[in-house]
Amino acid sequence: MTSSEPVVFTGIGGDEMLALRSAERSDFGRRCAQKPPRWLGHRAREQLPSIDEDLAPVSVLHETSLLAFACRNPIFLRAGRWPVSPLCDPELVLFGQWLPMDWRVSKRLARVWLERLGLSNDVVYPALRENFAGVMQRGLRLGGLSLAKQVIEESVLVDLGLVDGDAMRAAVDEAEIEAVIDTSLYDFLAVERGLRSLLGA
Repeated sequence: MTSSEPVVFTGIGGDEMLALRSAERSDFGRRCAQKPPRWLGHRAREQLPSIDEDLAPVSVLHETSLLAFACRNPIFLRAGRWPVSPLCDPELVLFGQWLPMDWRVSKRLARVWLERLGLSNDVVYPALRENFAGVMQRGLRLGGLSLAKQVIEESVLVDLGLVDGDAMRAAVDEAEIEAVIDTSLYDFLAVERGLRSLLGA
């Protein structure tokens, strides 16, 4: 990076810094017991029994921070901007992990800090919580399902046997009439598009 390149400071890592660890969350057991999506292909199903073997060392950064880097940083760099994410500093991440759980629940540490700065309750405890579930549903409804129909026909994941094409088509057809779309369809689209970009397709 040269001094002439503009820098963009991002907020990536803020939620993760005060996040509860998997074992501390009340839904941990339920999520671990979830069945894989029915559209998982035969080659992926063959690997399920060994899913926890030969894993890479755990990163100091949370997986969601790394995924955010993978999704956003190429866009910043293509636009000539150098992304810097101060909240992903490893020492700051470790500080968050060392905090007692009651300081991390509902981001208590951040809220106490905002209160001491004199900010109002509307800021410290906003009535409308930030939640992207509605945005995800709308995005899948307006463009995601039609995109899924297109990519299934020439899917890298289907060709590799990681996704069952017929089961995925059925899942997309069902999603079109369901009130709430299964967001795992987004996972399929994200991985498929990521692979295609790596292959130059």
